[in-house]
Amino acid sequence: MAPALPLPSLDDIRTASLDALREGAEAIRRYLIERKPGKVAHLESSLGVLELTLVLHRLLDTPNDVLIWDVGHQCYVHKLLTGRADRFDRLRKLGGPSGFPHPAESPYDAYATGHSGTALSALVGMAAAARIFGTPRRFVAVVGDGALTGGQAMEALNHAGVLGLDLVLVLNDNRWSIDPTSGALNEFGRYEAFFNALNWHYQGPIDGHDLSSLEAVLGENVRQSGCRVVHIATRRPQLGSPGVAARDFTSVYARYASERLERDPRFVLISPAMLGPAGLLGLKERHPDRVFDAGIAEQHAVGLAAGLAAAGLRPSVHLYSTFAQRAFDQLVGDVALQNLPVQFLIDRAGLTGEDGATHQGAFDVGLFRLIPGMELWDPIDGAALEAILRSTEDRPGPTAVRIPRSSLPEPQARAPIDAPAFLEIPPRKGRLWIVLGHALAWAQPPENEGLAVVQRIKPLPEAELEQWSQLSTDWMVVEDAASIGGLGEAIAGFVTGRGLPVRLEMRGIPDRFIAHGSPEELRRLCGMQS
Repeated sequence: MAPALPLPSLDDIRTASLDALREGAEAIRRYLIERKPGKVAHLESSLGVLELTLVLHRLLDTPNDVLIWDVGHQCYVHKLLTGRADRFDRLRKLGGPSGFPHPAESPYDAYATGHSGTALSALVGMAAAARIFGTPRRFVAVVGDGALTGGQAMEALNHAGVLGLDLVLVLNDNRWSIDPTSGALNEFGRYEAFFNALNWHYQGPIDGHDLSSLEAVLGENVRQSGCRVVHIATRRPQLGSPGVAARDFTSVYARYASERLERDPRFVLISPAMLGPAGLLGLKERHPDRVFDAGIAEQHAVGLAAGLAAAGLRPSVHLYSTFAQRAFDQLVGDVALQNLPVQFLIDRAGLTGEDGATHQGAFDVGLFRLIPGMELWDPIDGAALEAILRSTEDRPGPTAVRIPRSSLPEPQARAPIDAPAFLEIPPRKGRLWIVLGHALAWAQPPENEGLAVVQRIKPLPEAELEQWSQLSTDWMVVEDAASIGGLGEAIAGFVTGRGLPVRLEMRGIPDRFIAHGSPEELRRLCGMQS
């Protein structure tokens, strides 16, 4: 599809007058709004830094100079300017551009940023490397006020303050992460004292939509030495939000959490800046002392849960699968080591689709299976999810329940929803398909082959596995998780350990990072679905 309006090129941006630059900005704004590419929230974030993007590419000699976008939600205008306008209608689609910066896609994408809070660490490393090699480059990272709540960003600020590097941090202050930004810096706004205490020179806030001010202030700072912060105030347009679907796994969890907050005074709820996507914002308004938004800080969220549990409460932590990886040390050392009764809702488990490699929920089964004392579930539908949550409320140790990003399937009437597994074996001894939880929605065996569905991954339903080996010795394991460390490997270990004469085949997410596309397309590419 050809652009409805002429879009400025990078050369145009670098040579245009300010008046022409304003016209170019308006052309880009109208182009993006008319097409509404990708996620609404990502489009809003990108429009919020439209003027900033133009000015940075005008001041910097990219790609020789380094420009990193944290978390990457802000990069749509950057992608339009850097050679991807002709493929922009394929954004986040199979074979099209990624929704995040990706160095394999363009030399202008200096660093892959799909998780927030990573840009400053990368910028410090790249600047230190340039000093070692003697390479003259300038280094700029655009970091949102939400990303600044993360521990890694704080660690990088502290370290950089003593290294004598020349860096510019553009603090994009729009008072949003996924939800409104939380924490004391946002609440009290004492940015200047904070940055100065860490040996960063601070300037701002300035209007992030005023091209003239941006060019003057940023131009001055990129020419100066030392660690420098330019604090800009921007407005993210509100173009609408898909909200939480009425019939998906997350909505079942939200209803359960709401009901349990009313009946169980021990119950507390924690989310690292994801209350909105989980449908939990209303619960924070009704229970402000028992519902916590920890900010984009998964490590702190899990450590906070450990402290609450150690004090006698029953915390439930809502984590996206891909972001749960960041809290692995706290899962092990703070929660599991002390056998604390923390419930984890692992959202967006499995192939999530268009957000791509940084957001696929591939690794949670392997990670959680490693942790001693952890109980791990994958329900087949909403009724099973609620039954599992209720049945594990008084468990003395930690429990994790993984759910996909998908609509609820029709309830499986044939399945006892409160059991770890159910089984249907045809009279003849054919192949047995063992399907992990929610994969039942799309992984169905041929009519002449058997079906067993495992909902509790750890501990394994060993009695059932023994029974199944008496009925069939040809097994196919299908799971929406990485094959390495997944259910298939767990079953293979059990079969080998017991000496069962079973031939085992596994279909799961292969040993590579999976790019963006629809979940159905990606499952076919991975050989998980025909």
